[in-house]
Amino acid sequence: MKRKLLCATAVLISVLCMAIGASARTKEFNKDSVTAVFLGGSITQGAGASDISKNYVSQVGEYLKTAFAGKTVNYINAGIPGTDSPYGYYRLTGDVISYKPDIVFIEFSVNDHYNDRKKTNSEARGKVKGYIEGIIRRLAAEDNAPAVIFINTTDDEINKGNEFSFADVYDELCTRYGIKAIDLESYIRAGGYVTASGAEGTILGDGTHPNDTGYKLYADEIIKELTTGTYYLVPDKNAAWLSEAAYRQEGAPRTLGYNEMNFIGDWSENSDYKGGYTAALKMSENAGDSVSFDFYGDSLCLGTRSNQYGGNFRLEIDGEFIGNYNTFNGGTWPMEFPRGTVTGLEKDKKHTARITVLGTHTSDALKDNVIIARAFVNDGYTDKAGKLVITNSALSGSLASATLYNKTESEISANALFAQYDANGALTGVVKTSAPLAPYEYTEVSNTVE
Repeated sequence: MKRKLLCATAVLISVLCMAIGASARTKEFNKDSVTAVFLGGSITQGAGASDISKNYVSQVGEYLKTAFAGKTVNYINAGIPGTDSPYGYYRLTGDVISYKPDIVFIEFSVNDHYNDRKKTNSEARGKVKGYIEGIIRRLAAEDNAPAVIFINTTDDEINKGNEFSFADVYDELCTRYGIKAIDLESYIRAGGYVTASGAEGTILGDGTHPNDTGYKLYADEIIKELTTGTYYLVPDKNAAWLSEAAYRQEGAPRTLGYNEMNFIGDWSENSDYKGGYTAALKMSENAGDSVSFDFYGDSLCLGTRSNQYGGNFRLEIDGEFIGNYNTFNGGTWPMEFPRGTVTGLEKDKKHTARITVLGTHTSDALKDNVIIARAFVNDGYTDKAGKLVITNSALSGSLASATLYNKTESEISANALFAQYDANGALTGVVKTSAPLAPYEYTEVSNTVE
């Protein structure tokens, strides 16, 4: 009898380990401060709330101040309306990791579902899954990796069962990496709440974005779950990939600065459209005006500001036509949207991108404005054997071709040293530059290990 009980206990422990991830661990908050970043779309940003204090981020952020009493608690709202996990992947370094977060909340459930509303496009679902997993793995690779918590929201069509969210994808990834999701979608459905746009008693003012009542429901449920203390889990950095190989997003995309770009023509700066995540903005409506820049890496993602005045532009990479894109959005306030995402480029080749203003617009737009907010490039790789980890924060690079890039306004002297690591983080040697490296320039160095 005792032996059977021991066997049953062992099976139960095994099942529990599989459920929460073999290497799940609770985040240790052993600093004097706690920083939480909320990454998401318009629901995170707070669209539909009567005041910033009414959105769920502010309410949960204030709760964290009481939960971590005695510590300095900072919370950052990194929600950008209309964006999904793929854009979140490109934004991750600048909008999340730069804050050195202890907790990261991720909310893209509704916006991700627009890629496959009916759950019939396996390719689209696979691609988005790869970006989501790329976000998790990037966060898990940090030296002081944060706890990661997914927040699954809903809209009226999802709530009625007419469309399908990506909650099942998040749940699958959470199980693999030993983290958890707070399921607001099921909570709202089980509670029988009204979600139709304009309906009496609705909690979603427009059928998607919560009103003040809806945000209070969201925040209260999130806080209730957080008080259990079981959600502050750090992703397992050793977990195997779950996404298909073709859809895996690896690396650490970074934002190119305007000082790395060559603007030709009459580009003006417009501080009215600056926004919370862009240091400066360049705008033009003149046909033929262009901006070009060199970059390394396997992908490029452009972030533009879009509103009713948005015009059209052409994108070329290495002289090859990629496509024409419009930056129109019906609203008056310019929102940041990804336009011109290109993947599958040669990783270790120097590429040149050129964006040309066409001086045209769609029939609904009022002007030809093209506003380049940000450009993201993926020229660093986080989990490749033989990766190059730069000891000097002024530089970045990839060991595959030993291509180094000076990210500062100052010249890097000759004989600058770079630590070379394998995929397990073991030091394997040192690489050294042979000549000075000018500001915002690339150079090749020998793969010889000294």
